[in-house]
Amino acid sequence: MIPEILQAPWAVKSMVRMLSGSLRPALIAQKLTTTFFTGKNYIEASIDTGSSCAVSMAAKTMVRTFSSIVANIAWLIEGRDEGELPERVLGAAFASKVDVKAVATRLERRLNLESTTSSPIRSP
Repeated sequence: MIPEILQAPWAVKSMVRMLSGSLRPALIAQKLTTTFFTGKNYIEASIDTGSSCAVSMAAKTMVRTFSSIVANIAWLIEGRDEGELPERVLGAAFASKVDVKAVATRLERRLNLESTTSSPIRSP
């Protein structure tokens, strides 16, 4: 992962610099408990931010201040031999002052709607 913090409170910027450096790749699976799931057309990484005290503190601070953060994040898969280089961006995201509570509420509504619409209809 390569984070680029464009706008954030000083505490968030300094935590990101401390944990990953500025615009340098952070090798997440080496520092945090990470479980990988793969399928025919996907790879998923489940990252336990609670497996590191420093990252857990940083994550809590970021969630509290997310509505004031503007950031780019890119994900790559580490190249380990000459045939896997140069590394390329696998995916990227841009986040701008996200209201976490509003996103969570919308997601909960969507999940509730999906669970009610996907259940079979029973006749009385």
